[in-house]
Amino acid sequence: MIVLSSRDETGMDKTMKDSLYLATLFFVLFSFLHMISDLIHAKLPFLASSEAVWEHIKIGFYAALIAWPLLAARGRKAGLIGLAVMTLVTCSSIFLYYYSVIAVTGPLSNYGVAVDLAVTIPITWFSGFTGAVLAMHADEDHIRTTRPARILALVIVLAEIWLTIATTYWGVPLPLFTLKGG
Repeated sequence: MIVLSSRDETGMDKTMKDSLYLATLFFVLFSFLHMISDLIHAKLPFLASSEAVWEHIKIGFYAALIAWPLLAARGRKAGLIGLAVMTLVTCSSIFLYYYSVIAVTGPLSNYGVAVDLAVTIPITWFSGFTGAVLAMHADEDHIRTTRPARILALVIVLAEIWLTIATTYWGVPLPLFTLKGG
């Protein structure tokens, strides 16, 4: 039997506690990268160059990429399978949650900055939380010990890095990657 989590001295599930920590760390890193993007306007793969959804997914990827190994500072093994799951699920969640709201409300910019922030801040944190919970469980599973799984995880992460570089320097003329619409 595989035990997926344990309780700490307060009785809180350790996986849940680490997931909350990781989601918050992701959110702080995401916010920092977003702020730096707004301040320096540099064309770098880990910074946003516009308010396009892709640019937010891109900084979300790098926030997750940085946050996951920092989990090891809490004494938790942070493996390659978890990293692949964290980056893929977090970025997918940003897209999924944001556009699920937009499908109902239309562009958030129509409601002003306060509403935009009141919606996007929880979406960003919850995207990190979604990725963190699933990454924790994926990383605790026995699959992380298999070589094919580690190789595929590495391929996924490298492909994500390549995509952020390619879209930063060469662009992709599709609506997801540009600042058109909501």
